[in-house]
Amino acid sequence: MFLTAAVALVAAQSAQGLPLQAADVFAFEYATSPQIAPDGSQIVYQRRSNDIMTDSTRTALWMIDFDGGNHRPLAATGGTPSSPAWSPDSQRVAYGFSTADGAELRVAW
Repeated sequence: MFLTAAVALVAAQSAQGLPLQAADVFAFEYATSPQIAPDGSQIVYQRRSNDIMTDSTRTALWMIDFDGGNHRPLAATGGTPSSPAWSPDSQRVAYGFSTADGAELRVAW
């Protein structure tokens, strides 16, 4: 999905005769660390983008159903979520969450 958006952006710029610029990287988003629920019903992944104002990478956790529906954020603001892992019953997701004050282990139902 994100690769498709990136390819579409590059194709649109090419169609307009515009070369890809260094600042265009801030328009890209990409997925990393996909984790499939044990029952196969959902996927949780890290969604990454770049912040042009701070020249840093932003990370959020997102979930999506196996059929591509119900795409929603799980953890998005106030820190950096990482290392999502499903519970054996596919009911919870544990993940690390880092802020300037330290790190936590969180669980989302």
